[in-house]
Amino acid sequence: MGLPVEKAVETVATYNDYCDRKDDADFGKDPQYLVKVAQGPFYGFELNVGAFCTMGGLQVSTENEVLDDNGDKIDGLYAAGNDAAGLAGDTYGPNMPGTCVGYAFYSGRNSGKHAASYTKNLTVTE
Repeated sequence: MGLPVEKAVETVATYNDYCDRKDDADFGKDPQYLVKVAQGPFYGFELNVGAFCTMGGLQVSTENEVLDDNGDKIDGLYAAGNDAAGLAGDTYGPNMPGTCVGYAFYSGRNSGKHAASYTKNLTVTE
């Protein structure tokens, strides 16, 4: 991989120190999410620059309800992230880095919120 081992060891030691102090001086990570890198085995891989997102996907409402071919919602069916990329319509700009990830976070939360609300109104039958 060409990883400078000494630098990696130093970085892990610094991070583990942040965990001990419950203070991430580099990135301000919330202390409750600081977990020491302490026990292996550890694996790595080379990552190249790239982009991934869909230009299409399922058409969804503003509540992330999946729409049928007529534009009518399909009760109880929600989609999020790249599966719901249809929310962006024909205006999604692939040259805007990070927009795909941001929408994945937002749409997942939005789908969950509206799906939970939907289930509160269901009648259970046996």
